[in-house]
Amino acid sequence: MSYVYNWKLSGGRTMVVEYCYSTITNDLKVVDMWLDGKYHRWSWMPQEGRSELLPLLFNHYNEQVGTNCYNLVFGYMG
Repeated sequence: MSYVYNWKLSGGRTMVVEYCYSTITNDLKVVDMWLDGKYHRWSWMPQEGRSELLPLLFNHYNEQVGTNCYNLVFGYMG
């Protein structure tokens, strides 16, 4: 099962991130990303953006599932 997080960025931009929890690696994986409706990749993000997004995904996952995943190692695909 995947989850979708809508991130409102400055300047009215929106990033949509599809991610899932991997039971094999016990971490979150970014599946796909879109920035203002256009395909985007994790590797295209600056480190500052990644550092800001990760806690948002952790919080969103915790809200959706009702569990704490802060002890997980974050992984990504892309």
